[in-house]
Amino acid sequence: MQRKKGMPELVYWGLWGINSRGVALVFCWLCVVAGIVGTIYGFIDPRAFAGIGLFLAAGWYYYAIKWVDANSSWDD
Repeated sequence: MQRKKGMPELVYWGLWGINSRGVALVFCWLCVVAGIVGTIYGFIDPRAFAGIGLFLAAGWYYYAIKWVDANSSWDD
C-alpha cells in the first residue's frame, strides 16, 4: 500500500505490502481462525494459548481496513 497523506502509522504498517481490500480481509479472517484454533488447542497443549495473540492482529487488520475504507482508497 502506498502511503497516503494523513494515514496513521498504525494503518500504514498494518497494511504494509497489501494492495487490495480482499487480501487484507483474508489475512484478518486467517488471524481469527488461527486464534480460535490456538485457543481450543491450548487446552491440550498450553503453549498453543499464545495463538490468542492473533486476535490482536485481526483487530489491527480490521482497524486498518476500516480506516482506508473511510478515509482513503485501495490501490487495486
